[in-house]
Amino acid sequence: MTLMVWERNAVWASDIALWEDAVAKAPGGFRARVNLGLAYAKAERWTAAIDQLERALEINPDYADAWVELGNIRHRFGELDTAESAYRRALNISPALEGVYYNLANLALNRGQASTAIALYHETLQRNPKYANAHNNLGQALEMVGEIRKAVE
Repeated sequence: MTLMVWERNAVWASDIALWEDAVAKAPGGFRARVNLGLAYAKAERWTAAIDQLERALEINPDYADAWVELGNIRHRFGELDTAESAYRRALNISPALEGVYYNLANLALNRGQASTAIALYHETLQRNPKYANAHNNLGQALEMVGEIRKAVE
């Protein structure tokens, strides 16, 4: 019994070890693959994170949070079209996710599409008026289009 407890302690030593064990025991398990992908992303093991999230989405393509995380990773590496596609899939599944509008606004801002970014930041803030980063980035977008007074507000 002591040996079994000691062996299980190694599995619980980290999120990665825990979820790798879960995936090894149930390779078709959607939730284990999503959580392993998230653990890999937290450890900045990007390729492994993408692989696990994509495998999870093959099993269950209707999980918005996995699409969002996949979009975040793709955005991080400048794959803006792929990131946008992932974010839009998430919105199709769950239109109320204010953070996805924020992410899409950031993509638009990165592309120099300030007017689109402004509209998306407003959408974000309509859903969550206390979203501080959206207020900040809206100000930057307004400044880009020369609306300095509104940007300061």
